[in-house]
Amino acid sequence: MIKRYAYFILLLFTTQLQLNAKDNPRKTEVFRPQYHVSPSTAELYQFQGVISNSGNHTLYYVAKTNNDSYQFRSLRSTNLLNWDIDKEQIIDVPEAMKTGTIVRSDNELLSFFVSSDLELKYAKLSDNKWIEGKQKLNIHLNSQLIPHTPRIIWHENSQKWILLTIEKDKENSTINGVSFYTSSDLINWDFSSQVIGIDSNPDFFELPIKNQPSTKKWVLSDDHGNYMLGEFNGQMFKPQSKILKLDGGKNFYSPKTFKVDDSNGSRVIQMAWMKGAEFPGMNFNGQLTFPVELSIQRIGDQYQVCRIPAHEITNAYKKKSYWKNKNLLPGVNQNILKSLTGDCLHIQGTFDLNSCNNFGLLLRKGKQTQGVELVYSVDTQTLSCLGKTIKLKPVNGKIKLEILVDRTSLELFANGGQKVMSSCYTADPKENRYNLFTIGGELTVEELTIHTLNSMYQ
Repeated sequence: MIKRYAYFILLLFTTQLQLNAKDNPRKTEVFRPQYHVSPSTAELYQFQGVISNSGNHTLYYVAKTNNDSYQFRSLRSTNLLNWDIDKEQIIDVPEAMKTGTIVRSDNELLSFFVSSDLELKYAKLSDNKWIEGKQKLNIHLNSQLIPHTPRIIWHENSQKWILLTIEKDKENSTINGVSFYTSSDLINWDFSSQVIGIDSNPDFFELPIKNQPSTKKWVLSDDHGNYMLGEFNGQMFKPQSKILKLDGGKNFYSPKTFKVDDSNGSRVIQMAWMKGAEFPGMNFNGQLTFPVELSIQRIGDQYQVCRIPAHEITNAYKKKSYWKNKNLLPGVNQNILKSLTGDCLHIQGTFDLNSCNNFGLLLRKGKQTQGVELVYSVDTQTLSCLGKTIKLKPVNGKIKLEILVDRTSLELFANGGQKVMSSCYTADPKENRYNLFTIGGELTVEELTIHTLNSMYQ
C-alpha cells in the first residue's frame, strides 16, 4: 500500500512537471533569456526600437530566417517586463528595409530606410504589408548617404521632425559625421547642420540633469555607445563634451531610446542589442538588454549619462535574501552566499573597501568550475568582468554594485549607473551558485539585497 501511494505521488509530480513544461516551453530552453527579450525563432538582425503610448509599449525588430529572408516583427508589453513573444506579429519585409527606422505619425506606422541605390525612402504598413510610399521624398542631401540606419525624432519646441543620417564625402568616401535635416510633413526635408565625431547609426534624445529638472541637455550617440552632450535649438547641435561611453561591456550595440509617460512620471528608457551572444542548440539567436532609465548627473568636473535598470524589474521579484553590516576576511569559509542558487537574479550591494586589495563575486559557478568572475581592484580602481575592464573610483571609500543575472547575460551597474557593463556568457545550466570574496584584507558588506526573479514565461 505504501509503495503504491509513493508511486502515485511520484507519478503526480512528474505529470505536473510535464504540464508546466507544456504550458511554459520557453522556460525549459536552457539558454533562453527569462526576462530579456529574445526572438521566438530565427536570428535577431536589427533592433529598430520601441514606441510607447499610454502605457502600451510596442517593440520592433527585424529577424533573419534560416533561408536568408527577413521578417519585420513586433512584440507588445504593458510593463516593459512581460513581452508577449507567443503573440508577436510577423511580416515579411523587403531586404532594402532590413535596416529601417520606425516612426508613428497620424496613427500610421512608417519605415524610413536607405535603399540599395543609396536614396532615402519610406514605406507604410497597411493590412500587414509594407507598401513603398507613393510620394518621393524631397531632400537635398548634404553629401552622399551610406547604407546605415537613419534616425527620426519629433522635436516638440520647433514642432518639426528631425532626421539624422550618416553620410560620406562623395570624392574620398570619408565619413562626414551626422547630418541633421528638418521637416514638417516627413516628405520635404531641409538640411540644417552637421556634427563630426559620430560615425555610425545615430540616436538623439533630451535628458534632464538630476536634481536640476528644469535644466536639460541633448545626447547624440551611435551604435557603439559613443556619445556627446550638448545643446540643440531645433536646427543645430552644439557639442559641450568630449566623446564619452555609455557602456564598457562586450555585447552592447545599437542602443535605442524611447519616452515613457506613466504614473511614475516622464522617463527616457533605453534598450540595446546584445550583439555577438551565443545560444548553443537553440532555434533562435540574439537578445536585448533589460530596459534602463537614463539621467544626466554631474560626476566630478563633468556631466555624464547614468543608466540604471527600469524599476519594472521589481515586478519580477520572487524570493529575497538580505545581509547588513557583515565583515568579511579572506578565506573560502567567509562566503555569505553559499546557500544562494539561481540563474535569474537582481543583486544590489554597497561594499566598504576597508583594508582589502581586491573583492569580487563568482557568478553562476559550479562544483568544479569558477563561473564568471567579477573583480574590483582597489589599487588600480578598476572593475573587470568577462574580459572587459573599466575605471571606477570609490565614493567615500565604497563601491555600489547592481547586477542583473539572466541565463545568458550579465549587466553590471556601478555607483548608481555611473559605469555600466553589458555582456553575454554561456554557462552550464547546472552552474547556479555564487561566491562573494575579498583578497588582502577586510571587506564590509554594508548592505546586500538579492532577489531571485520570475520568468516572463509564466
